[in-house]
Amino acid sequence: MIRATEVRDSIAGRKRRPIPWCSISTIAPAADGDDGHARLEFLLDLETAVALRGGDALVLEDGRLVEVVAAPEPLAEIRCNDPHHLVRVAWHLGNRHLPTQIMPKAYASAGTTSSRRW
Repeated sequence: MIRATEVRDSIAGRKRRPIPWCSISTIAPAADGDDGHARLEFLLDLETAVALRGGDALVLEDGRLVEVVAAPEPLAEIRCNDPHHLVRVAWHLGNRHLPTQIMPKAYASAGTTSSRRW
């Protein structure tokens, strides 16, 4: 399987194929072939952990570039009556490794529906 071993800051003039966060793994992210393009699977094999942002480019071993594009996903906004409960919710989100935006008095998370039932 071909590997992506480098991240560049940007990619220009490429067609976008959004991939939802929940479908990405370090084993084999894959672009959905629904737009008429062939499905592309690759091993995300970076030397260090990197925060990927929209517009970044993953460099494949053969020189091809894959643009990082976040697909729209529903978010749950989590608010609590006091800081103690907000900290407790933060622990649960972190324990499940859910992507979370931290705001002064709330969190936004793209977790699954089962993670929203506490």
